[in-house]
Amino acid sequence: MKLTWISILLVLHVSTQAQKIDTLTKKYIFFGGYSAFCGSTFSLLKNQWYSQNTNTSFHWFNDNHEWGGMDKLGHIHTCYQISRVGIETMKACGFNKKTSAWIGGFSGTLFMTGIEYLDGRSQNWGASPGDLMANTLGGLMGITQSLNSTKLPFCYKYSFVPNKIANSRPNLLGSSLPTQMLKNYNGQTYWLSYPISRKRPWLLASLGYGINGYYGGDDNIFESNGIKYDYSNIPRYSEYYLSLDVDFTKIPVHNKLLKKTFFLLNYFKFPFPVMQYTRMKGISFLPVR
Repeated sequence: MKLTWISILLVLHVSTQAQKIDTLTKKYIFFGGYSAFCGSTFSLLKNQWYSQNTNTSFHWFNDNHEWGGMDKLGHIHTCYQISRVGIETMKACGFNKKTSAWIGGFSGTLFMTGIEYLDGRSQNWGASPGDLMANTLGGLMGITQSLNSTKLPFCYKYSFVPNKIANSRPNLLGSSLPTQMLKNYNGQTYWLSYPISRKRPWLLASLGYGINGYYGGDDNIFESNGIKYDYSNIPRYSEYYLSLDVDFTKIPVHNKLLKKTFFLLNYFKFPFPVMQYTRMKGISFLPVR
């Protein structure tokens, strides 16, 4: 879902840059495209996904304790990345810097809030206060960075390494690489990167966080196809990383298509050797992450 949304906004950004049309028309394209996408997506979700679950009155569900906080980091990352694209798209459409930052920055937060409302009307889930706060924080990160780009040149990125735990619970954690990249928190890492060299502003130091041993949000006991599985003997723990990274947007290029490609590549952390710390193993070194 999040990759689709970001890709669509990026295509809109490229098209508004390429088409030689007046600024007012570009603004109509942005708001019209955003409204159409949100409306069609919510309609599709309601008919194809939420229709399979019993509708109830709006209710809340606190899931802050689940998945070692990875779910919340994912929400922050999603809204931050959407805000980046939304801001740049609005700038390309002729909006000023402040308007682009606030409206484009909160575009992801607004979209994800709509999905949270649908969760709140579903018996199997509920609206999560933690998700709403994470969505808002992600949008604010994009806004703050846009308004203070010289003072806050950080990057918030994502990486994924396949993890065998998904094989034990493919329905929840994904049965293929694309679905595991979205669902398997054990293979995901979220990174906060910051420049360390004035001469090479594209070179970053990066702090990462991940988890391992999580077969479920609360515990490692679950039932599948009438069979009960108990992986309570598998420890659940956090992983902390220190590595290097690359800010592709700081690499000087003149080709517009290449610039857009580099902009999209900043979604992912660049693979580098890492130093890892866990309470299970202490400090260790990995060839790449």
